[in-house]
Amino acid sequence: MAFVTLAQATENPGFGEPLANPSADTLVYYMGRKDAARIAQQLIEQSPNHGAHTPVQILEAVSTPRERQWSSTLSELAAGKADQWFDSRSPALIMIGEALRSESQTSEDLKSSGSEINDGLQDCQVFANSRRSA
Repeated sequence: MAFVTLAQATENPGFGEPLANPSADTLVYYMGRKDAARIAQQLIEQSPNHGAHTPVQILEAVSTPRERQWSSTLSELAAGKADQWFDSRSPALIMIGEALRSESQTSEDLKSSGSEINDGLQDCQVFANSRRSA
């Protein structure tokens, strides 16, 4: 798993480009909302670990009453399917990789299911060990 930020600072020219060849099988992007489709397209084209059917989950406004989740595939993200879903007022984590695939889920399941949105995360409970229960 690799944690990536595309935040740009004037003192770091060139910083902010998506990783050309990430070696991790699961990536978590901070501050990647405006580049989400570009990140996804680049991973599909260049990463040996990520393809069109790689699972994607986006968490927005984590641990607030506005928390919500978007689940789909890298191809859906590359096609801009999450662009209208994003709330520009809320921070987002874009998680990409096989670690997000459930045991019973296959590539065909993701391919045929399309996007899934869960706006009910704010109704779950957070336990002391940081696990959630809906």
